[in-house]
Amino acid sequence: MDELRIVIADDHPVVREGMKAFLDGRDGVRVVGEASDGEAAVRQTQALQPDVLVLDLLMPRLNGLETIQRVHSACPAVKLLVLSAHEDPGYVEQLLNLGATGFVRKHSGPDELLTAIRVVAAGGTYLDPLVAGRMVTSLLGNSGRRKRGRRFRRGDRVVEGA
Repeated sequence: MDELRIVIADDHPVVREGMKAFLDGRDGVRVVGEASDGEAAVRQTQALQPDVLVLDLLMPRLNGLETIQRVHSACPAVKLLVLSAHEDPGYVEQLLNLGATGFVRKHSGPDELLTAIRVVAAGGTYLDPLVAGRMVTSLLGNSGRRKRGRRFRRGDRVVEGA
């Protein structure tokens, strides 16, 4: 894969600088732009056409949801990776429905961020493992599958499912 071009959008300078310091130049990744608010993120993405926009959701001038919608509409080839402390499965589902292609918690390590960038840049969808687990649990709970008492084979014995 060629060099991955990244734009970072976060309203906290120390977060942007930290991500840039970790990502820029690491194994074919180059940070080509930064933005401190949603409007600047849209402008930077339109002007630079990066492979991935890594963005926070709580930014001034244009929130993350509106930023995702605008970027997805104006630059459909750009992959949108959300980096946030909000972990609610319903919220993450909404982000994906608006055009985000990945979600990483701000509590994650930098290597996980790099993995997520590579996955979404390659055309995949990346979900933080903790959030993905919560989404599956929520989905199974809402579908009623957990309440049907399914039977599973574990080794040489059959176990009743909850």
